[in-house]
Amino acid sequence: MQYPSVYNHPQMVEEFNDSAARIVFAEKVIGLQPPSMTDDDGANFQQKVPSIHWQLGTAPPAKGFSYPLHSPFFDFDKQVIPLSAAIHAQYAVDFLIYKGQVPLTWPWHH
Repeated sequence: MQYPSVYNHPQMVEEFNDSAARIVFAEKVIGLQPPSMTDDDGANFQQKVPSIHWQLGTAPPAKGFSYPLHSPFFDFDKQVIPLSAAIHAQYAVDFLIYKGQVPLTWPWHH
């Protein structure tokens, strides 16, 4: 079975970064360094619909969170839940506003 790779639509990444910067400081909105070999079920949807996969730092070691994501001991800072919701909501509003102004182009459909 082949699994598609995650493909972040470049225009959507730019728009998402702008939206996220309205919620958090712009310098906190960063691309993955170095790029990640992320595997996600969402990649299947990305084959059909332009989208993005993003990550929110939820377990800062400075706060005592040290286990990786798939560890049975993983925990995260619950204070990021409202932040994540706010970022999602801001991007949804911005997307709906700008969608009519600048239509997305999809590289696989001509």
